[in-house]
Amino acid sequence: MPLLEFDAKEQQLVTLAEDFVGLHEIGNSNRSPMIDLWQRKLFNAEGWPWCLVFVQALVRMVDRQYDASHLMCSTFRHGLPETAHVMTLWDHLKDYALPSPRPGSLWILNRIGTDSGHVRVVKGYMGGGSIEAIEGNSNAAGSRNGGEVTMGPRSYNGTGALKTMGFVPVWR
Repeated sequence: MPLLEFDAKEQQLVTLAEDFVGLHEIGNSNRSPMIDLWQRKLFNAEGWPWCLVFVQALVRMVDRQYDASHLMCSTFRHGLPETAHVMTLWDHLKDYALPSPRPGSLWILNRIGTDSGHVRVVKGYMGGGSIEAIEGNSNAAGSRNGGEVTMGPRSYNGTGALKTMGFVPVWR
């Protein structure tokens, strides 16, 4: 499964996501000062499952960094719908699905038998069906509600009850 080339914004997304590895929520509350800030700023909420909130916050940070250094070039804005629900994101972006994962793309997973999902940022393909990913609200086992930002190898086929739906670009 070869990787496709990726652009500077996708690299920034991966680099920024790596900076948050180790961020933990307090207890099993889906809350911390940083997580609460993201949720309030983006969705006027607190305490929601936050894997996609993490991604939405990162994407906006990358856009702000890019705009500041590239004279507010709005043609490079992201194409993500304003949602914290992963399967709604997938419904909006599935027509843009990539033939294979690439660094900086979003890895969309569905919790089998539900309308719930999980999202990961692809860092790289490791071979043998393993993809290195960075994800919010996960843990070392790859849970979709694990309470921290993690980075590590994950099986292309999914983890536990999570099934891969596809990989989508943030910027098109």
